[in-house]
Amino acid sequence: MVIFLKEKIRKILFHLFWLFLIGGIFGYVLETFWHFYKYHEWINKQGLWYGPIKPIYGFGLIIITLFLSKQRYKTSLKIFLIGIIIGSIYEYFTSCFQEYAFNTETWSYLNMNYNIHGRIYLPYCFAWGLITLIWIKFLLPFYLKFYKHMAQHKRFKLTYIFIILLLYNITLTAFITKRFANRTNHILPQTKLDIYLDHKYPDELVKQKFPKLNVLKK
Repeated sequence: MVIFLKEKIRKILFHLFWLFLIGGIFGYVLETFWHFYKYHEWINKQGLWYGPIKPIYGFGLIIITLFLSKQRYKTSLKIFLIGIIIGSIYEYFTSCFQEYAFNTETWSYLNMNYNIHGRIYLPYCFAWGLITLIWIKFLLPFYLKFYKHMAQHKRFKLTYIFIILLLYNITLTAFITKRFANRTNHILPQTKLDIYLDHKYPDELVKQKFPKLNVLKK
């Protein structure tokens, strides 16, 4: 029983890390080139302090796989439509979470028609459907082969090290973003950690790293 649980946890951690990494890197590439296509300029679109990763796509791929991995033999239309629904709901509540947890936003569709509270833009919702369809129908089988190969190899253990580094990256980004928002709203440092963040990660550096990050005024 203990061996079974250990193997199951090992499998879950592997999938969480690699799905997040694949989705996060894909999202970074997608948004970088899309921004260049629309505005003819290159800007940094990463969402974590270290590495070309967009967390919204990383977590999004985990959710899509969780809900639809066993539905890959369904019709393409059904997968596409479910992807639209799941992706749109996920994007909406991710926007809410970012606003209330960090008092920031990295996207807003208020200046576009067919938006819902500025959090989702209906034409872009179809992109979630397309991403879901391509992943579930065409790319997921290759990922599963990758998992089987890694599960039988000693390099599988390296995933644990990568997970620790990723958790550090996520935690650091959260602290930096929260403190940046507080500084913008003229909230003085309350702890030694705040003082350290103010010194190590000043506003100019944060704006350079996250040029699309907007602080919401309190």
